[in-house]
Amino acid sequence: MPARLAGARRTPYAAQRSGLAGLAGSLLLLASTGASSLPATLGSTVLAGIGHGLAYSGAARAVDARTPAAQRAGIGAALYLLFYWGPGAPAVAVGLLTACMPLTVAVTRLSWAGVALTALALSATYCLA
Repeated sequence: MPARLAGARRTPYAAQRSGLAGLAGSLLLLASTGASSLPATLGSTVLAGIGHGLAYSGAARAVDARTPAAQRAGIGAALYLLFYWGPGAPAVAVGLLTACMPLTVAVTRLSWAGVALTALALSATYCLA
């Protein structure tokens, strides 16, 4: 909640960029330690929460500003689905990957993939602004 409030003071795209940078930082921290350091994992979790809150706030406001009033409910519902699918899908993927590799390896590999996807999303915010 505090991150969403902080995001409200920024433009939608600035909040998204700050949030994506926080998410990328959290994934870099997690990947670089091999998911084997408890303090780094906890720090990564806090940074990811802040980043997600900022990105959520900015994206919701950007979409709301461009959505016609008659379609806001449907578009808003789809946006919420995406917001909760985003953090849930990697958790399921890690669970599936642990069937063929150790947990720390699965988390590290998925974190590096997340860094790449976050960099792509961050560059997209500059194209859309």
